[in-house]
Amino acid sequence: MVVLVGCPKSGRSTFLKLIHRLYDVQSGVIYLNKTNIRHVNALQLRDKIGFVQQNTFLFGPTISDAICCGRIDVMPLDVMQAAISADAHNLIVAMPKQYQTPLSHFLSQEKLKQRLAVARALVFKPQLVMLDNATSSLTDEEEIKLHQSIIRSEPHRILIIVSPRISTMKMATNILYLVKGVVIEKGTYEELMGKKGKFFNMIEHVTTVYGHDKNTDFIDDFQPLIYLQPHNNHQKSSTQKKWADQNKDEPHFSNGTVYLSRLPTWGHQLDDPTLNYFERPTKILPWTKVLRMNSKEWPYLLTGCIAATINGVSLIAYGILFGECIIVSVLWEYREVYNRFALFINIFLIAGVISGIGVMVQGYAVSVASSKLVQRLRTKAFSAILRQNFEWFSAPENNLESLLELLRTDTVNVHMAAGPRLMAAYLEDNFIHKHSATIRLLGGFISDLSKLLIDNTAPFGLYLFDYHVDQIVTNKFPIKYKT
Repeated sequence: MVVLVGCPKSGRSTFLKLIHRLYDVQSGVIYLNKTNIRHVNALQLRDKIGFVQQNTFLFGPTISDAICCGRIDVMPLDVMQAAISADAHNLIVAMPKQYQTPLSHFLSQEKLKQRLAVARALVFKPQLVMLDNATSSLTDEEEIKLHQSIIRSEPHRILIIVSPRISTMKMATNILYLVKGVVIEKGTYEELMGKKGKFFNMIEHVTTVYGHDKNTDFIDDFQPLIYLQPHNNHQKSSTQKKWADQNKDEPHFSNGTVYLSRLPTWGHQLDDPTLNYFERPTKILPWTKVLRMNSKEWPYLLTGCIAATINGVSLIAYGILFGECIIVSVLWEYREVYNRFALFINIFLIAGVISGIGVMVQGYAVSVASSKLVQRLRTKAFSAILRQNFEWFSAPENNLESLLELLRTDTVNVHMAAGPRLMAAYLEDNFIHKHSATIRLLGGFISDLSKLLIDNTAPFGLYLFDYHVDQIVTNKFPIKYKT
C-alpha cells in the first residue's frame, strides 16, 4: 500500500494519470513489473488497473448494473465479491431490492456512491488499484476499513492512494512525499518522522497549530494558510514562520498563488470577516464587449429598438389627443364635440393597435436574439470544455456541477446582460420614455396654445397655459382638471 503525500498541485493526481497513461511522460521512464509502460498497449494496460477518482459517476439502472459497468461477462458472484471488497455489501443487502435497487434511490448518499465506484474498479480483478481521494466522504474508521478490505481480497494487489489523512499514512507500507512532481522523501510513516525532514515538519505543523484529533486529520486543509499574507498586520506564529522559511522554495507557498479568479475552498480562517487575506482584483467586463457577443443578432435587436421607438412615439400622440379632448369638451359646441370625439376614438384605436404591435414585435425580436445567443454560447462553451486536458477537470472549480451550472445558468446570465438589458437600457435612456409624463403635458399645452391663437379664446387659453406650465414644473398628475 503506497500513499502519495504532498501539497495541493504537487503532482499527486498527475502521478496516477501518468501510470494510467492518460498522460505520457515527457522525460524518464515508468516501469511496472520491470516493463516500460510505453511498450504496453494502453488498453491492455488499463485492463490491469482500477482507477477511481474523487468525482465519480455511476451508470446503469440498478446497483448491479453500475458495478458491472455494461460488461456482460461479469457474473453476479463477481459483483458481490467486488462489493464486499469495497465494504459496500452490508449496505446493499440492507436495502429491500438489494443489488437490484435503482440508483436513483441513493443519489444523495455520497458514501455509498464512492464505495460503489471502488467496487466497479475491483470487479475486473485489477493488479493495480489507484484511489485519487476516492474515499473523501468516508470517516477515518470507514476509510481504514475499506483499505483493509481491499488488501484482504487480494494480498498481492498493489494499492496506490492519494489521501490527505494522517490515519491513512500510518497504515501505508510506503509513503511518497512529492514536491513539484518530484519524490523528495519516501519511507514508512515512522521512518519519515524519524528523519525529521519536510514530511516531519508538515506533520508537526498539523499537531502544533491545529491539534491532532479526528477533526483535523487532513493535511490539505491547512497548508495554503502558511503563505496567506494578512493585510492588517496580523503577526504569524513562530511555527508558521518556521514552516514558511523551510518551504520558501516550493511553488505552492509563493504569494502569487493566492491571487486567483475564484476563492479557494480550503482554509479554516477564511471565514473570519475581520481578516483580509486576499487582494482580489475585480475586472469589470465592459457592457460593449458583452453586447458584441450578440452582434450576429443585430437585425433582431435593431427591429426591437425600432419597435420600442414606435411604442414611445405613441406616448406623444396620446398626450396630444388628451389635450385635444380637453379643449374640444370645453370650447366647442355639442355637435362639433360629437364629430371630433368620433375622430379621436379612431385615432386612439389606431395608436393602440400600433403600440400593441410594437410591443409584440419588440418582445419577439429580443426573445429570438436571446435564444440564438444562448444556443451559440452553450455550443462554444461545450466545445471549449471538450478541448481541455484531463488535469483541467481535476480542479475543484471545474467539477461536473460547476460545468453544468456554466452551461445551464451562466450562458443565460450573459444573454440577460445583452439583448434584454439592451432593451431595458434603451427604454431607460430613451428621451421619449424617460420624459413621457412631461411629453404628455407638453402635448396638451401645444394643443391649448394652438386653440388660443386660432380661436382667440384668450381667458380660458391662458388659464390652461398656466395649468400646464404648473404641471410641468411640479411634475404632478391631478385627476381633476380646473373648470
